[in-house]
Amino acid sequence: YKSYHGATYGAMSAGGDPRRLPNEPGIPGIVRLPDPYAYRNPIYRGKTQEEGDAIIADLIEDIVIAEGPEYCAAFLVEGYSGSSGVMQPSAVFFNRLQEIADKYGLLMIVDEVMSGFGRTGEWFGIDHYPNVKPDIMAIAKGVTCGYVPLGATIVTDKIADFFENNPLHTGLTYSAHPLACAAGVATIEVYREENLIERSREMGKVLRKGLTDLAEKHAVIGDIRGAGLHHVIELVKNRETREPLSPFNKPFSEPMKRAAKMLKDNGLSTLVRWNYVFNTPPLVITPEQIQEGLDILDGVLTMLDDYYEG
Repeated sequence: YKSYHGATYGAMSAGGDPRRLPNEPGIPGIVRLPDPYAYRNPIYRGKTQEEGDAIIADLIEDIVIAEGPEYCAAFLVEGYSGSSGVMQPSAVFFNRLQEIADKYGLLMIVDEVMSGFGRTGEWFGIDHYPNVKPDIMAIAKGVTCGYVPLGATIVTDKIADFFENNPLHTGLTYSAHPLACAAGVATIEVYREENLIERSREMGKVLRKGLTDLAEKHAVIGDIRGAGLHHVIELVKNRETREPLSPFNKPFSEPMKRAAKMLKDNGLSTLVRWNYVFNTPPLVITPEQIQEGLDILDGVLTMLDDYYEG
């Protein structure tokens, strides 16, 4: 439900992220599904990640049946959750989702705009779930490392063959721009030549250990989620109640406002949203630079400890 797929009218409607709210009611025909958000979804209380994921998948199948499978075209998912909070389901969830898609003839559309090209330690976020076979994949951002604007849609041979004889009568002025495509080819070559996908995986271990160490020191960290160089820490007032340090879809609380400013003033540029602090450094980062960032974060968390009520 909380996914984000872009700012155009259709893409904004497809996700449930609150950035859609000024554009409501959006386009018809979209049904948003429950999130595999183990830290906050009450379905997971008293259950393992895998047990909760299985229930969420069963609920999704029930929704498909209720909507009428013959009227359902596809599942649209993030390959690895991004600004919605880096939700991290187990393979149980995605395996079941693929089974449901196959059972009822739904396409699997995977949004890899944020999680693609090494961000999570794999070429694509969905690669963490090898049983998932996307029919359509959306990519951007990392395909050119942001140097030149480029987005693309990757489809299976079956879908591509259909459009050979059934043209899609649409196009944009800058579609397939040669400069952007050249930048994309060059960027992919660098990923391969410098082993940046593998580097993300290894540096991700360094980052995860550092964040885990900080969580042992600062009770204000309620949860750590992520893979590779794509992590988030969720900050809470109390680990038992899990009350967020700043409420969902509301202006920053005073402590989070202070934290965001302090991070920036001390030289750490990162996304701070609600009670989340994202940790998504460049793939070329060194262990020393990771430690420098963790030291800055440590100082900010020390300030936030005063707001912890546990």
